[in-house]
Amino acid sequence: MIEEQELNLENAIVSSFKKNVLTYLSINLLIKVTTLALWFVFARLLIPAEIGKYTLAVGLIEIISIFCVWSTDASILRFHHKEKQSEVLSSSLSILMVSAGVFLTIFGFSAKYLYVVSPGFHTVTESVSTIILILLVILLNSLVNLFSFHYTALGQSAKYAKFQIGQSICFIICSLLLIVKGFGFKGLILGRMISLLIPVVACFIEEKRFISMNGISKKVVFNLLEYGTPLTAATVIGVSGSYFGRFLLDRYTDLSTLGVYSFFLMITTNIHMLFHGFNQAWTPKIFYQKNTKVKDDIPVLVFKTVSLFCFLYMAGLTFLTLMGQTPVFELILKKEYILGLNVFYVMLLGPLFSGISVILYPVIYYHKNPAKILNTSLACSVISISINLFMVRYYGIKGAALSYLLTNVIALFLYLMVFKKEIDFKTANTRYLFLMMLMLSVGAATSMITHNTYILVAFLSIMMFFSYKRNDIKDLLSKFVLNIIGSNK
Repeated sequence: MIEEQELNLENAIVSSFKKNVLTYLSINLLIKVTTLALWFVFARLLIPAEIGKYTLAVGLIEIISIFCVWSTDASILRFHHKEKQSEVLSSSLSILMVSAGVFLTIFGFSAKYLYVVSPGFHTVTESVSTIILILLVILLNSLVNLFSFHYTALGQSAKYAKFQIGQSICFIICSLLLIVKGFGFKGLILGRMISLLIPVVACFIEEKRFISMNGISKKVVFNLLEYGTPLTAATVIGVSGSYFGRFLLDRYTDLSTLGVYSFFLMITTNIHMLFHGFNQAWTPKIFYQKNTKVKDDIPVLVFKTVSLFCFLYMAGLTFLTLMGQTPVFELILKKEYILGLNVFYVMLLGPLFSGISVILYPVIYYHKNPAKILNTSLACSVISISINLFMVRYYGIKGAALSYLLTNVIALFLYLMVFKKEIDFKTANTRYLFLMMLMLSVGAATSMITHNTYILVAFLSIMMFFSYKRNDIKDLLSKFVLNIIGSNK
C-alpha cells in the first residue's frame, strides 16, 4: 500500500514536472524571442555608443542587486519545503529590505566616482536624476528576482507566466516609446523601471496574506543567511567577473565598440537565460528525487538531458552560422554589427557550456557545499579576470569574445572536477564533455584567427556526428517528443 502511494506520488511529480517544463519553456521562449527581436529594433534606433552606456548601467544594476537580494532568492528554493511559506517569504523580504537600504546608500554616495573603474561611467552617472533612476531599478529588480523564485518554489507556473509576460509587454511598449521620443539609453532604464514596478506591486497584493512582521522568524532568517551568504559572495564574484571584460573593453577601446560587443552579448545572454525556464521546473524535480528512493537514477537522467541539449544547441548554432553567410543579416543589422559577425558566432558557443552548468545546478546546489561553491566561483572569476586583462587589452573585441567563451568552458571544467562526487557521471561521459570543450574551443579560436566561419561549422559538425552516434540521440529525441505529446494530453 505504501509502495503504491509512493508510486502515485512519483507519477504526480513527473506529470507536474512535464507540465511546468512546458509552461516555463514556452513562456521563456516567447519572452526571449520577443526580447531578441526587440534588441534588433534597438540596434536600428540607437547608435552603438548608447547601447554601450546601457550596458554599463545594467552592470551596476545586476551587481548591486545581488547584494540587495543576498541570495534569498536561491535560499527560498532550498527551504520552501522545510519551513512555513509565510515565514520563508516574510523573512526573505526582511533580509532584502535591510541589505538594500545599506547597499543602495553606499552606491548613491559613490556613484560619481565610478569613472575610475571605467571611463564610460562618467556619462552614465553624470546627473542626479539618472542615479536615482538606477537606484529605483536596483530595488525593484531585487524584489522581482525574489518573487520569481518564490513562485518557482511553489511550482505555480501560471502565476510565473502572468508575472513574466506582463513585465515583458510593459518593457517593450515603454522603452520603444521613450527611445522614439529621444531619451536614448535613459529610455531603456526608465522602461525597465516601469516594467518592474507593475509586477512588484501586483505580487505584494497577491501575496499580502503571507507577508507580515509576525511572519519573520529568527530561525528562518538565520537559515537563509547561513545558506545564502556564501552564495552571495560566489554570485557577486561571478557576475563581477562577467562584467569585468566589458569594463575593460570600455577602457581600452570606446563606447561604440562596447556597444557592438554588448549587442551580441545581450543576444547571447538571452539565449542563456532561456535555459533557466527549464531549470525552474528541473530543480524542484531533482530536489524531490534527492529526497526519495529514486535518487540513484539521477546521474543517468542528468547526462541524457545534457547530451540531448548539446546536440540540439550545436545543430541550431550550425544552422545560424550558415544562414549568416547569406544576405539575411545585412537586411536587419547596421554595418558595424555585420563586420563583427565572426565574433558573434564564437560568443554563441558560450551558452552551450553555461547551459550544461544550468542543468547541473540542482545536483550541485542541493548539497550544502557553500564553501566549495564559493571557492570554485572565486577560482573561475580569477581565471576570467586574468584572461580578460590580457585578451581585451591586446586584442580588443575579438579578445573579449574569446575570453567570454573560455570563461564558460573553464567554469564548466572546474565544476565537473570539483563536484565530481555530487554529479556522479561515469568517467567516459565526463571525458566526452572534456573532448567537446577542447574541440569547440580550438575550432572557435581557429575560426577567429583565420576569419573563416566555415572552420567553426566543420568543428561543430564533427562533434554533432560524434554525439549522435555515441549518445543515442535518435532515441533521446523520440522520447523527448513523446513526453511532450503525452504531457499535452
